[in-house]
Amino acid sequence: MRLILQRVSGCTVRVDGDIVGAIGPGMLVLVGVEKGDSEAQVAAAAKKLPTLRIFEDETGRMNLDIAAVDGEFLIVSQFTLAGSLSKGRRPSFDKCIFRPNPNTDSGGKANTVPEQSEQDSDLKPITYGTPAGRLF
Repeated sequence: MRLILQRVSGCTVRVDGDIVGAIGPGMLVLVGVEKGDSEAQVAAAAKKLPTLRIFEDETGRMNLDIAAVDGEFLIVSQFTLAGSLSKGRRPSFDKCIFRPNPNTDSGGKANTVPEQSEQDSDLKPITYGTPAGRLF
């Protein structure tokens, strides 16, 4: 699994012109899930994200987590993060999970987030492409 974290003042995700996810200040998380990633890995990432101290305090140091700044998450599946450039000139996406299916064990488990404590910010899952497509 690969994650890219981006602090944002706000962001929106559109599919076919329709807004499918939007947040105010917080963190955009691009997620590339690979075949073989375990439920434990997904759960560990989901648990750790709200505790990362990547927001500036009053002195300009990155000491605050997302709850301290009243931020939000927008988590977006980005299969290209799981791509490989190790052979040839064409990227390989053999290890990528394109659209987890919540009706199957592997997809259903990838779509769950551990129960959030009161201090954790809301995770906002988005739909991409089809109604079944959700990550976290």
